[in-house]
Amino acid sequence: MVAFSEMTPEEQIADLLPVAAEAARRFGLEDCDIESVNHGYNSTFKVTSQAGAQYALRININSVRSLANTRAEVAWISQLADHQEISVPRPVLTAEGQSVMRVPHHSTDRDLTVVMYSWLDGEDLGDEAGPQQLEALGATMARMHEQSLHFALPDDADLPTFSDVLWNTRNCLLGDESELTAEEQSLLRVAFAEVQQVMDAMFAHTAAQVIHADLHGWNVKWHDNQISVFDFDDCGFGLPIQDLATTLYYLDTEEQDSAVKRGYETVRPLPAHTERDLQALLLQRRILLSNYLYETTHPEHRAMAPEYFVKTLQRIEAFLQN
Repeated sequence: MVAFSEMTPEEQIADLLPVAAEAARRFGLEDCDIESVNHGYNSTFKVTSQAGAQYALRININSVRSLANTRAEVAWISQLADHQEISVPRPVLTAEGQSVMRVPHHSTDRDLTVVMYSWLDGEDLGDEAGPQQLEALGATMARMHEQSLHFALPDDADLPTFSDVLWNTRNCLLGDESELTAEEQSLLRVAFAEVQQVMDAMFAHTAAQVIHADLHGWNVKWHDNQISVFDFDDCGFGLPIQDLATTLYYLDTEEQDSAVKRGYETVRPLPAHTERDLQALLLQRRILLSNYLYETTHPEHRAMAPEYFVKTLQRIEAFLQN
């Protein structure tokens, strides 16, 4: 049998369909249509019931989130869904009232975590967002930050704290198993130390709260002049500036950056930070994504790792020189 990590993306999707079907059945949707809509870090399927109701079913593939982490995600989204000015999907429950389940997957010999949410209409914002959309994104981010100040974890839930460079993920860049040269690892260690120093100072002066931690255009939909946010699988305890830096990382121009910040400031002041803080967090995001590319089982993403890391080294050198 071919290992899951050696399958093509199409083969991986086909291999996950029985998992999606079993999960849909447990959510009360036995006779339904199931269609893959996104296969990357995790795998998301669109589930359509016989009555035409639509849902998003997510199977955690590369995610190392525990059941307690996913329960916290669901609880956080449920609180946000009750806010009139924040649009997020609503969790779907089983007949027993469960929102998170584990389904066996033979190819990985693992029980995979599955959740299902209501379907969000609209198109992904992507990387072509205009000022109106980016201002709306900034305002929604600020509202989420306001709400997270009042969020309390359920007793059976838990979330990581994003106070280290790799956000509690396995370090694939440094050590004996790394594919990087000794020289590359040496430079990377210097960058780790510099970025960690900045993060330590920020966490020493600001209380952590729940943040989305992956708030970019491909995790946001635009419909009827409204922003909707989804994919909370990375959420955890962090700082609002980390959310803002993550969003800015994926933008290309100062005009786009300014639009997000303007929107944020319509709700609350921007998180306090220096330019050095922001540059360190932007580099941290780049390092985190580099690490993911060396860790993932997604064949197309993994193939990107060497070229992507060349540019990561260039950014590290520029950051250290400044």
